[in-house]
Amino acid sequence: MTVAGVGWRGKAQAVEDGRQKDRADHEHRLRARLKSLVQAKVCHPSAVFWLGAESNPGGRVHVSFKKGDVQAGAHSALKLSTLEHLRPDSMLTVSVVLEKRTSLLLSYAIGLRGLTADSGRPWYARIDLDEEQKGHGPCSHPNLHCHVGNDPDGDDNPTARVPLPWLAPDDALTWLLATVDSRFEPRDN
Repeated sequence: MTVAGVGWRGKAQAVEDGRQKDRADHEHRLRARLKSLVQAKVCHPSAVFWLGAESNPGGRVHVSFKKGDVQAGAHSALKLSTLEHLRPDSMLTVSVVLEKRTSLLLSYAIGLRGLTADSGRPWYARIDLDEEQKGHGPCSHPNLHCHVGNDPDGDDNPTARVPLPWLAPDDALTWLLATVDSRFEPRDN
């Protein structure tokens, strides 16, 4: 099966190629995106400093919010306000895992959840890059995908899992924000 001229295996390989080639300073790039949120008055002015990296004995580096406004599951979350389609107090979570020695991006999860501005219904989206293939075949559970639904923790509520082309963590953050606020949509210069 092909999608837009690229087969499933080709899409999976493009994601793996992106992971292997993108050895950028992901913490720095995420901070730059957080600065744009501060400038847009969407989050606390200190949010940029709450993002930090911790090394563990296994040779991995975990980038996440070390301090935040609220707890959301196992990760500290950043409260967001003034988003066009979400009510105030929506939450952003960031979790990026790198190999310390090579800066290889192993996995990430960038999530946004809140209540919709118009109806007050729960909404969430999370972009995940899995470290290893789950399931059988490249389309069974794509390594890079987005979960969209109304409750990330609930088993009763169905969610969609949508495969994505290569996105670095900072691009995933921008993409998620653009889904709920037109100010963050990419602009052609």
